[in-house]
Amino acid sequence: MSSLERVEVQASPEMAAAFCRLLAHIMPRIPDLTLKAKSAASSQILCAIIARHHVEGTVLRLALQCLGANTAAMDVTAGWLQAAPAFSALLGYAGDARPKVRRQAQQSLTRALCTLQGTPLLLNASDAIASVCGQVLPGPEAAARAAAAASNKKRPAAEAAITKAVQDTLHLLGALKTVLPLLSGPAVRDAVILLSLTHTVECGFLRLSKADQEAGVRLLPSAFHVLAPLLAAEQEGVRFGVSQALRNLLAGCIPAAAISAAITSRHTPSKGSSTKKMHPLRSVIAALQSMLAPRHQHAWPVVLTVVAELFACMGRPGASLVEGMLAQVGSLCAGAAEAAEADECSEVAGAAAKAMGAAIQHLGPEAVLHSLPLDLQQGLEGTEEARTWLLPMLRQHALQCRALEAQLWASFPAFCLWPLDLHDAFRQHARDIGAAFEKRPDLRSPISLGLQRLCLQTRQVLQSAGELSGVGSTNPPGIPDQIDDEEEQLPSAEDHASQQEAPAHFTPDVAKRNLATLRAFAKNWLPLLRNAFVNGSVEERAYIGPCISAYAAISEPQTLAEPFRNTVRTLIKIATDAAAELPAADAVTAGGENASERRCTFLDLALYLSSGLDASAIAILYKAIKPILQERDQAVQKKAYKLLAHVCEQRQDFLAEHFGDVVEVLVAGMPAALSAAKRHRLRCLQVSILLLLQPEVPGVGGRQELSTPEKRQQVVSTLVSEIILCVKEVNRRTRVAAFELLIGLAHAMDTTYPAPLPSLDASMEVAEPEGQKQGGLQMLFTMVLGGLVGATPHMVAASVMALARLMYEFASQLEALAPQLLPVILSLLRSKSREIIKSVLGFLKVVAMRLPAAQLDQNLKPILEGLMIWAHDSKNKFKLKVRVIVERLARRCGFQAVSQHIPEQDRKLLAHIRKEKQRHERKRQGASEADAMGVDGADTKSAATRARTAARSEWQASQVFSDDEEGAGDAATVRSDRTGAKSTAGARGKSTAGSILDGKSRRGGSQGAGRVMQEGEEPMDLLDSGLARKMARTGQAGHAAEPDDFERDAGNRMIIKEDVRPVLKPKRKRGGGLDAADSEDSDFDDLRGIHGATAAARDAAKSVRFAASGPASNRGGTAASSRAGTMVSRRSKARSQMSVGSAGNKSHSGSRFKAKKGAGGDTKGSSKVEPYAYWPMDRRMLNRRPDKKREARAGLAGVVKGSTKAANKASRAKRRKTILPPAASL
Repeated sequence: MSSLERVEVQASPEMAAAFCRLLAHIMPRIPDLTLKAKSAASSQILCAIIARHHVEGTVLRLALQCLGANTAAMDVTAGWLQAAPAFSALLGYAGDARPKVRRQAQQSLTRALCTLQGTPLLLNASDAIASVCGQVLPGPEAAARAAAAASNKKRPAAEAAITKAVQDTLHLLGALKTVLPLLSGPAVRDAVILLSLTHTVECGFLRLSKADQEAGVRLLPSAFHVLAPLLAAEQEGVRFGVSQALRNLLAGCIPAAAISAAITSRHTPSKGSSTKKMHPLRSVIAALQSMLAPRHQHAWPVVLTVVAELFACMGRPGASLVEGMLAQVGSLCAGAAEAAEADECSEVAGAAAKAMGAAIQHLGPEAVLHSLPLDLQQGLEGTEEARTWLLPMLRQHALQCRALEAQLWASFPAFCLWPLDLHDAFRQHARDIGAAFEKRPDLRSPISLGLQRLCLQTRQVLQSAGELSGVGSTNPPGIPDQIDDEEEQLPSAEDHASQQEAPAHFTPDVAKRNLATLRAFAKNWLPLLRNAFVNGSVEERAYIGPCISAYAAISEPQTLAEPFRNTVRTLIKIATDAAAELPAADAVTAGGENASERRCTFLDLALYLSSGLDASAIAILYKAIKPILQERDQAVQKKAYKLLAHVCEQRQDFLAEHFGDVVEVLVAGMPAALSAAKRHRLRCLQVSILLLLQPEVPGVGGRQELSTPEKRQQVVSTLVSEIILCVKEVNRRTRVAAFELLIGLAHAMDTTYPAPLPSLDASMEVAEPEGQKQGGLQMLFTMVLGGLVGATPHMVAASVMALARLMYEFASQLEALAPQLLPVILSLLRSKSREIIKSVLGFLKVVAMRLPAAQLDQNLKPILEGLMIWAHDSKNKFKLKVRVIVERLARRCGFQAVSQHIPEQDRKLLAHIRKEKQRHERKRQGASEADAMGVDGADTKSAATRARTAARSEWQASQVFSDDEEGAGDAATVRSDRTGAKSTAGARGKSTAGSILDGKSRRGGSQGAGRVMQEGEEPMDLLDSGLARKMARTGQAGHAAEPDDFERDAGNRMIIKEDVRPVLKPKRKRGGGLDAADSEDSDFDDLRGIHGATAAARDAAKSVRFAASGPASNRGGTAASSRAGTMVSRRSKARSQMSVGSAGNKSHSGSRFKAKKGAGGDTKGSSKVEPYAYWPMDRRMLNRRPDKKREARAGLAGVVKGSTKAANKASRAKRRKTILPPAASL
């Protein structure tokens, strides 16, 4: 070192190089303490040599080597000022253009930084490196801008500056590759510098990959090994920038050939080989996989985004390369699923789910399931943990798996059918099922149906065994057999499986064990179901509500207490907030968009919860809904009556204490009852009437109005009158319910109080035999009869309709009352109220159908006399109604008997109807049998051979009291297609305009309507077994009467011989041709084959298409030749009238209308049409090229030009004529 201090040694490059080489070999063997003591002086000497011989590469390289060793042994306690000159010299030559010098400087700089690790001087060294990066890295951009602004003379210098700046940047980046991991302090925390470096690396590799893909792939691991550790940087901006750069490098630098080469290469290096021989793509994957180590746990969210991009780049071909990484991501997802069960959410869970989703989408479900099998069987056996967390991801990201998952969940109700392992399986999977129900609205339907099955089946078995310890109604509301509203229909198939007979293995002991399991989870499931019901849509409530009802039916009252109290409290609060002037701050918003919808929602919820409530809770619920029964909102009142009807029908324990109050509420609510709520109100009335008719009524208390049987019967009469009025309600479903309730009530009263029905006396009172108690049906009939003296026509008409329904149902029991009842009903035909007339006609139609033929014969005259009053009134279709009844009477009593009481003007058409009836019978039974019967076969039928009463079918109020008799089946007899129109016309001509039987059948065209019809043309009920037998008998008779003429083989199969005729080309006659409508190219297919059709069309229209183009001599001839000679075929004449254009297209150019030479304008000549020109569309006119369009328009331009010229000439002549005076114009 003392020799290097001499001037002559420093001045000579050879001597300086020799001493530096010797010093470089000696310094590693010198003790550190000696070097540390002499480090300051040694640094000054070596820096002086470097500054003096910076041109000599050998001296400079050896001096840098010695300076690096000296700097590594310097005293760090001396401060940065002593180390700064040496460190700056090493840093300055780290980007030198000479490779050996640059490499030696970088090695010496790395050695010095390793010495400074953990010392305060590392911060200063890092700042110095950051300063150099800030000066060098922006150099290419600045040089490029300067070159863009330079003149042409300075352009070479500017380009050289760009080259030097780029070289310096690349050299510095090469140094940073080894130096950057050793830095710390402000340099690493400076996000701007790191992002600049990252962006530079990203852009460089992307451009390299575009220029040379193989080189880009080969060098890509170096970039990933440098940038991947930065994903764990402290700054969030750095992590995001680096992850974005890595994703861009994966997307732009990995071709498909590299993936194929990596697959075919060795999976692991052989023993003793270095990792450098690993395929570059495998090295990239290893770099990213190392970032998923536990020490980088804080960086997993960012790393997983890069991993997702890697999965996307690999695709299905590269799935085998990332199996290890896929397993690590699966472990993270499993941990995230366990954390989610413990209500612990983390950022890693979302990133891992996205990465796994990318793997499913791009690698394919097969590859994912190969690396991460579900292990469902092992999970059930308890040997391994099942990967159930993978199912939702497969559904979300794979279409096939999505359909598979839907099928698996759709089979959930099937697994709930009489299960034996519910005690263990439900406890194990209840949490997962609940999470799926809460988070997946699309799975709520099968889950609700499955839970409903479990509850109903368990209750059914225990109830059958008499061991049900719970309380509540026996039939919870909302099960499929009780759903009757449109909005309550389940979207899925009806669950009849839960109502089947229990199998032998499902014993009461199994049911008890299942009941205990279900009750244990009731406190968790009921709030979950309640929230889904309240916040769900109307469609979702349709299947969640029955599930709540079934679960509540097996739950203990203590479990239902809290949900019930919340429901009632919310219901009261909604009503209170709706009545308040100002909206409340804590107003209820769930359950609907307005207060009415919310009240309906919570009323439904209370209905479903009522199946498990005790008597005290039902009493509270009754008090809550009592004021709602007076509401004017139809939807709210309907829900309230529905709830009350369920309580009245199912909770006899409640009625035993509060029956008197319920009756009082029903009687008081009669004026306020709305039409929409009456159907459910009728259910309440049925229960109340049956209880009021009992000798001892429970729950009456001290109410005077129900103290005696007479007073109770008055209340019953009041309630029955409401039922009678409901048969004429506007709501169809209410009318149907009223008729059903009336008949059900009659059957119940007849069963409870059986007694024979006596006859009526002259005062329309039922004469009760002495010593005989009045029967139930008699009491009801008396109540309905009281409506005939009602104060309003509406009440009278409703009473008549109710009597008709009772007569229809109990014809055999009420036929004794017909002689006394008919005169009273017939007297109503003289009323001025058309409403009463309509109901009386319906009653008479029932009488004609259901009374015995003998009684009809006795009362035929008064019935027909009453009907003839409205025989000529066509308003409200009374005339047609009367005709229907007359025809039915004629079939029951005979045409001869009816004709005796029919006016003379209607007897002729009655005979016509009889003939058509006979014709119809002949058509059914065969022509031979009809001829043998004779003309008077219908009247020869005696009363003894006729049926005593008509066959009773299902009641159809719409057919009995309908305004349109087209569906009644008795308006007219069925006419044959051959004679129907002629017979109708003849009948119309022979009868008067006001005749009852005037006019043709209202269903004349129904024969060909394509429907399956009964006799009388009523649509058949194909579910009726009796009708099926009738059709079978009718079909056998029809086949026997009308055999076919087809030849049959030994197997009774028809042999059909096709008549194949040669197609002859029509010959054209001279001067004529085929009819234009019969030609192959005719546009009038509907006129083809009709003689003279084209001639008629030609005479009626002035169209060119129908104009005659042949000579007049061809129009004569016989009828046989008229079709060929009437019109000349357009195809034959067009050849002579069409000219060929330049494009080869045939067109009517209008040349035949051209005048002779010297004359102006057009002339008709021998043609009968006005002059015209037709130019067909040329497809070249649609061509995009202008020259093609120009050629196509060449011929059309001539035609348009000629017509324009003629039009202008005519316009000028007309103008000249109007300007000249009349004399001059002549």
